[in-house]
Amino acid sequence: MHMHSAPVVNRSSRVVRAAGRLGSPRRPADRLDRTDTWVGLALIAMAACIRLYAVIRPHDMSLYGDMVHYDHSARLLLDRHVFSFWGHQPDAYVTPGYPLFLALCYALANLHSTAATWQIQTAQYVQALLSALTVGVLYWTSRRPLARPWAVAVSLMWTVYPPAVWSPLLLLTETLYLFLLMCFLWLFTVAAERRHPGWWLLCGIVLGLCGLVRPTVFPLVLSAGIYLLWRLRDGLPGKRALACFAGHVAGFVLPLIPWWVRNFRVFHKLVLTDTEVGNPLLFGSDPYFQAGPDLGRGLNQLQQKRLAIHRIVYGFEHQPGLYLKWYTVGKLHILFGQPWYHPVYATTGAVTVWLLHLHLVWVVVGAIGIVSGLWVPSMRFLSLVGLCLVALQLPFIPVNRYAFPVMPILFVASGFALQRALCWGRAALASRGVIA
Repeated sequence: MHMHSAPVVNRSSRVVRAAGRLGSPRRPADRLDRTDTWVGLALIAMAACIRLYAVIRPHDMSLYGDMVHYDHSARLLLDRHVFSFWGHQPDAYVTPGYPLFLALCYALANLHSTAATWQIQTAQYVQALLSALTVGVLYWTSRRPLARPWAVAVSLMWTVYPPAVWSPLLLLTETLYLFLLMCFLWLFTVAAERRHPGWWLLCGIVLGLCGLVRPTVFPLVLSAGIYLLWRLRDGLPGKRALACFAGHVAGFVLPLIPWWVRNFRVFHKLVLTDTEVGNPLLFGSDPYFQAGPDLGRGLNQLQQKRLAIHRIVYGFEHQPGLYLKWYTVGKLHILFGQPWYHPVYATTGAVTVWLLHLHLVWVVVGAIGIVSGLWVPSMRFLSLVGLCLVALQLPFIPVNRYAFPVMPILFVASGFALQRALCWGRAALASRGVIA
């Protein structure tokens, strides 16, 4: 019996050593240390060089699509102090976060020159710096579920991910929205560790600012309440949990109050987010765009919203297979099947094309990481946020641009999946005595 029991003990000890191979300086971190701070700053510097070079080098600065309207809205704010997305009369078609940001960039540019090209380039410079900061925040956020080498690898791949380099050149919400979203995710993990109402207040403020840029994140305000309720089982005092949640909600509401007050004074009704929901919801109700661009032509926003709801209900009642496929596999394929990247307006080359081909790797491996991360506390929050953001997008028109803000979470989830696979592989080899 002794001769047979010795190898079992040895094998189990090898499994433990292999599973813990990440080592103390390399293991996922509950709190960042000085090394993590310097690594994050180095990544920010590297990303800034790449993105500023993209702005400095000759590139097409023409505006198209929504960029025309954001540019118009920012100039109208500066010239007439009127917020309008479509025309010259006040509206609430979009939330004001990005037009206000763009107007501030133009005002900064005006200190040197009022030329339109310089104003646009100044906005690109500012967005390039925000995009670089996003890389650092991504690294610090990923250090909780990932060991340092994996967190560095994920952040480096995001640094050179072509859509991430290209997006600051566009006058669209993505760069500002993604920066604020990543700051929220990072602050959420910090607030969860510190358990102080002040951190939850700051986390809520950032989420509120993020909601002013794109209101898709509004439901995430409930995440703090769900998390704190869960922590009550671990002994978190009820009064502390209530204070933290109250601080989070107060912080979330604070940046939104001026927008709500303005809408009530101008339209004599409460508009919490924006009035754009009808059009994206209606076109999202058209399976594989069979009806074409004339769907809803001549209808106002309320009529478009009612028609969209009618089409969705009617479709699931009379064509359940088609609509179920469209609202799941069909939209997911359009959202994530191709990276958000337009070669006409960006650099193309062998390296860029190779990096673009990796897009589906990040999506597939990241999806595996998100699902498996639901059972791991250090990854669970990021997994839930990623799933929530995707689910909130499914009712509306699928455009791969709207999937771009989810990609950093998929990058982290990819690193998480590969890290666990390597850990399990080492443990399996150790159990067979292949490695010590």
